[in-house]
Amino acid sequence: MKIAKRYTYLNRPFILAISAALLVSFVAGIMKYQQQKRCFFAITMSIKNSCPFPMAQLFFDTGRGYSQKETGILPVTSNGLKQKLSFELPRTEIKSFRFDPINCGGTFSIYQTNIISNTGEIIKSFNSQSYKPANQISIIKTEKEDTTYMVAEGDVDPQIILIPVPELNAVHSVSPGAALLFAIRLFFIMGLTFFLLLRITVSFLKEK
Repeated sequence: MKIAKRYTYLNRPFILAISAALLVSFVAGIMKYQQQKRCFFAITMSIKNSCPFPMAQLFFDTGRGYSQKETGILPVTSNGLKQKLSFELPRTEIKSFRFDPINCGGTFSIYQTNIISNTGEIIKSFNSQSYKPANQISIIKTEKEDTTYMVAEGDVDPQIILIPVPELNAVHSVSPGAALLFAIRLFFIMGLTFFLLLRITVSFLKEK
């Protein structure tokens, strides 16, 4: 009887605590998921040159032109092998991109460019022919899946332009389906966790 009374006493408040925790976790999880959603400019390319410190730089025009305030820089390998670069994008509308693939003479090839979310969702895709040479770059070869460019020795500021049509909105919100799936997963994980805690608590009280 003593154990039964204790269990009855703990049953309602404990279940209410579980329900409240699930509700808070559900809301907080969706909010956090939305806040963490980010977009990236992911480009697959290869580079072949003899730069001592090869770098690639991406500029994004958000309506104020290209500037060092709105850019990303990444180190690259220049051994001619394929590599994938991912530049995080600002959470705003983007009118165009300027990509400076190398910082000295050499050749490079572009295979595929995607705008992706941090969950791997492809938001927009571009092929290699979407780029337009703008400065110190000449096209050597264009094929179905890639385009090869050349930068002359002594040139240090090669540029190519990519203009998304329509303009890209990098404020990428969670789709209703993705949000629902995330909420269902969180509900089952939290529900199982609290269920196990409840069973452990009840077993502990029975032993006493």
